[in-house]
Amino acid sequence: MCSSDLSSACDLSDGNLNRHVNALAELGIVTIEKQRGQGRPQTVYRITKRGRQRFLAYVDELEAVVRDVHERAKQPAVQRKLATT
Repeated sequence: MCSSDLSSACDLSDGNLNRHVNALAELGIVTIEKQRGQGRPQTVYRITKRGRQRFLAYVDELEAVVRDVHERAKQPAVQRKLATT
């Protein structure tokens, strides 16, 4: 994804986006590639295999939290109160 598309999608300024993406690149989660062609150079960001694995693990964790909250919401109020004390 090019930097202008990503900054629009994230509603971030170019400077803020650059800071965050560089931090992710240092961790090996994304790659940054400068492409030259007609007109201005373009910066392209790509998620790495490691980044995809970490993202999917994060989504799994979020789903587990949502399932847990959903299951707790099904319990009667008295049982929920006892479980937290």
